Amino acid sequence: MRVISKYIALVFVAGCSPVIEMPAPIAYPGACPVGNLHCQRNADAQTLAYIGQPHAAMLLMCTDEGLSQVMQEACDISLPL
Repeated sequence: MRVISKYIALVFVAGCSPVIEMPAPIAYPGACPVGNLHCQRNADAQTLAYIGQPHAAMLLMCTDEGLSQVMQEACDISLPL
């Protein structure tokens, strides 16, 4: 009987081992100031790239005239689908 009670106690103690914690997924902040369209566009493009849509993200970024001038070569390649 003592052997069984020690075995049961061992099972309970072993069952209380710490749980392996998974690292938190990458989270992008979604808090842009109200009315800040540039911030919202950048956040949307970042989300598109994160979910595997880099072409859509590039197209979204190329809608800004200032960025399309800076990224002219990348926008010229991305725009014709």
